[in-house]
Order: sequence, then structure tokens, then C-alpha cells
Amino acid sequence: MSDRTEGYVTELPYLSGYFEGLAPSHMELALLGAGLQAPDVAAACELGCGNGLSLAIHASSSACTWYANDINPAHIATAQRLVAAGGADVRLSSESFVEFADRKDLPQFDFITLHGIWTWVSAENRREIVRFIRERLKVGGVVYVSYNALPGWSQLQPLGRLVYELVAADEGTMEDRIGRALQAASALRNADAHYFRANPQAGPLLDDLIRRSDAYIAHEY
Repeated sequence: MSDRTEGYVTELPYLSGYFEGLAPSHMELALLGAGLQAPDVAAACELGCGNGLSLAIHASSSACTWYANDINPAHIATAQRLVAAGGADVRLSSESFVEFADRKDLPQFDFITLHGIWTWVSAENRREIVRFIRERLKVGGVVYVSYNALPGWSQLQPLGRLVYELVAADEGTMEDRIGRALQAASALRNADAHYFRANPQAGPLLDDLIRRSDAYIAHEY
């Protein structure tokens, strides 16, 4: 990979948020509800941990050792502060998925999680994630993956693509480019563009985007 970020936005840090699906206890409850035995989690890993809020909470409330990576150094710096405040046992890294998968000092994991990653990374990074899981997941271990499903987003993808292309083709700060892209999309709606008439959900989505922070739009779109 010539660019280790491979198009991933590093100009703006992502928002912090808590996701209960990444918790070992949540995984155990889901498996028990399905009549399956959950593994005893001694070592866990979160791929693409972001600012680390979920990681810090889960690590401080469980007895296992956690490992995590995120390619954005600003995210890892925030995660380190949160982890230190909770006194948890976490090994953090700002390595890319390729670099992280190549490491020889990692243990075998009982639980591997990734939230908001699979949908957005490149095909090459998805292959590296699969390689990491193949090599690092214990027999009987569990992987939690969240992703966006196309059927629910197919009608709204053109609007997201429009914002993406306008930002990519523009110059200036990320914040300025996002602002101009949303203005252009609003102008199309105000001009009664056929797309907005054919897809009534697009207007409310655009209004929602306008209310969102630049960091959210940069990472989600």
C-alpha cells in the first residue's frame, strides 16, 4: 500500500460513542440466547477502535487483556487517556491493518470486534482483516462485525456519493469543502432536481447532514 491511510480521513478525528455490541458480556448473552456456549475471554481485540470509549469501558469492566489499533494517532492518544483513567489492561497501537496483522507478538484472541469499519475500508484492508482473523482467532472464538446493508441505503447512496465527489474535487480545509458540498446539494434540492422528487427520503437525510458535525460527515460519507 503506497499510502498507509489509503484514503481514510485523518484530518478530523471521529466522534466518540459507546457501542454495547462490542462488550464480551453482550456477546455471551447473545450466544446463550441462541443455545451456544460462549468462550471464556482471556484476550480480546478491537480493530479500528476510534477514540476508544467503548474499549476503555469494556476493558475496565472485564478481566481479560485487550489489544486495539486505529490508524489515526489522534484517536489512539484519546484512547490512551481514557484507558489510563479506567486503569485497564490495554495494548494500543496506531498501526494500519496491514502492519497490525503482520505483528508476531500478538496472542490468540477469544474475541475480536470491529464496529463501523468493514463498510468503509478498502477491499485490500478487508482482506487484511480476514487474514488477521484467520491467524489470530482461537478455535471456538467469536468475531463481532457491524456493517451497513445495501438494501436500506440504496436509494440514498447517490446523495452520499455526490457529497463525497464534491469534497474530493474541491480544495481547502475539510470543513470548508464539506460546507460547499452541502450547499451544492441544497441548491439541487431547491431546484427541484428529479432525484429528490423520486426519493422523498433524500430531503430529510440532507437536512440531517446539514445539522451534523463536519467530523461525522467526513468519516461517514
